[in-house]
Amino acid sequence: MLTVARKAVTRRERQFEDLTSHKGNIPWKVRFLPLYLIGTTMPALYQLSDAIQSALSECSEDGEITPDLEARLNALQIAFEDKVHGICQFMRQCELDATVVSIEVERLTKLKQSLTGKFEWLKGYLQRSMQALGMTAVDTPLFHLRIQRNSRPSFVLAAGAEVPEQFRRVEVSMDGNAVYAAWKEGKDVFPPEITVKQGSHLRIR
Repeated sequence: MLTVARKAVTRRERQFEDLTSHKGNIPWKVRFLPLYLIGTTMPALYQLSDAIQSALSECSEDGEITPDLEARLNALQIAFEDKVHGICQFMRQCELDATVVSIEVERLTKLKQSLTGKFEWLKGYLQRSMQALGMTAVDTPLFHLRIQRNSRPSFVLAAGAEVPEQFRRVEVSMDGNAVYAAWKEGKDVFPPEITVKQGSHLRIR
């Protein structure tokens, strides 16, 4: 197991060296080996300046940029281009770390689904087996099994039948795609409840 982990670290270090030695634009989307396989935290992609590192290290765990942190960034005594460069480096590091976390979350989600599926199937198997034998209770040295009536029944709609009107649940929401299609066609006169707001975004290459 240690040999596998050591080889994984070596592969990851080569990936990291290839990425950091890349000339020109480094892709924003880069997949590294999962953290669970490596057992270490992801190394820094860039060496940030002390001023930028000190300021951004104050970010809260939930990612919130507080007014105090914004004030510290505004007060940095460095050229604006250098500030932009350092912040972009930090942003890229955040995105790469988030990608690694996403891979691990996906793996753990599949593992959870697998374990939950096994549990539910085996629970159903025991219940079916007990019912087939006409048993409502089983005791073992560690476990006590009882087949009990559910506190609330379930309701199944007949195939092809319509839900009775008194039991229907209706949600009304604005169809953004329809509004956008109408706007593109030049129909820019909407009811007073709808206003058109054209936003903007920052593109980083």
